[in-house]
Amino acid sequence: MTSIIHAPDFLTWVLGEAIAIGIAQMSTVELATCDHGVVAKVKRCIMERDTYPRRWGLGPKAMEKKKMIKDGKLGKHGEKIEGLTPKEWSKDYVDYTRDKVRGSLLHIATVG
Repeated sequence: MTSIIHAPDFLTWVLGEAIAIGIAQMSTVELATCDHGVVAKVKRCIMERDTYPRRWGLGPKAMEKKKMIKDGKLGKHGEKIEGLTPKEWSKDYVDYTRDKVRGSLLHIATVG
């Protein structure tokens, strides 16, 4: 089944559990070729709280970002600081809350 951009979709986890309902930000073809990023804008969360332990922000990039904030190489909220932020970080890291780019994280299935 293919997803249509800007259509309501179910966001599901690998175990087949429905997580949320959202609006698709990319097609199935784009989804298949991406390795990270924003797949859908969440409109309603379905899954109960604390179904799984909270593990957000414990990955290698998140830990590196926290260390750079602590060392003063990034701003308080992770923004790049001219002259202090390493060039590798500025080139490789994409902040999806600030930069206009798209990618994928979850499986989406078209509703209806």
